[in-house]
Amino acid sequence: MENNKWNEVSKPFDEYVYELISHKNKNSFHLNENDDGMIEISDSFELKKHAIVFNDELIFPHALLRRNGRDNFVNINSLLSRFVNNDYKVTIRLDPFKKSLKSEYQEIIEMSTWYGPDFSNSILTTAQKFTPSIKFTNVESDEITMLTYPVKYTIFRPSWLDKKLNIIQFYIEELLLPDSQYHGFGSEPYTGEEFVAQKFVHFAFDRNENSFAHIDGAIRIFRKNEYEELFSTVQKGKIYNQHIPGVKRYKLFKVEGKLTLDDISLILSDYLMYNPLIKEYFE
Repeated sequence: MENNKWNEVSKPFDEYVYELISHKNKNSFHLNENDDGMIEISDSFELKKHAIVFNDELIFPHALLRRNGRDNFVNINSLLSRFVNNDYKVTIRLDPFKKSLKSEYQEIIEMSTWYGPDFSNSILTTAQKFTPSIKFTNVESDEITMLTYPVKYTIFRPSWLDKKLNIIQFYIEELLLPDSQYHGFGSEPYTGEEFVAQKFVHFAFDRNENSFAHIDGAIRIFRKNEYEELFSTVQKGKIYNQHIPGVKRYKLFKVEGKLTLDDISLILSDYLMYNPLIKEYFE
């Protein structure tokens, strides 16, 4: 059996959250970070599927970019590497605790598949007024999905980013079942003893350039009781404000440049891989 300990997370989920909030280990690898706590991927780095080669060491994207926040990486690193090779600016948040030797790297096959969504551009190109949408999973008809990745609601929010400059934006937010309601296989994804991480995507479309200016993947951190209250709000038929007082977004990666619809679809279909509501909405 292969030894994959070189790739395993080295701390419990909650410790990653504590560090994310406090960011005590800033510059622990002596690398320059931007104001969002991310490094820019340059020629000094080799972005591989499950790690980043830097000198003779392996450093790692943040654990919250892993499947379920603790397992292997799937395809996100490969996708970001593609954008690096095509001269886009790519920044990424590092795992502050994890480092291995370059010689230990192995390719790991992750047995998972996904289908790319058919994205309609009518909202991007013609709409002047926007309203949020919410999709929900029927527990009875989607029992297998709910047992493995219990996404109950996904909120889609198109809006103006800058009307004068003709730029619109999208927010996409996942809501998994709270830990108290989850009765599936293994541990509740993106959940620890104290904290819950909510996956969050933001991208902007420039109508004048007819291209996407950027896309970033992030998470928001809640204490369990706070998340229960948020989830309960949506269960009651209310969509909370996208800017929640006291709740910060932590970016995990960002791609900037003149991105196409295919580029956006690839990133969405990987970062939100186990969410069937993405395809349902964008079709």
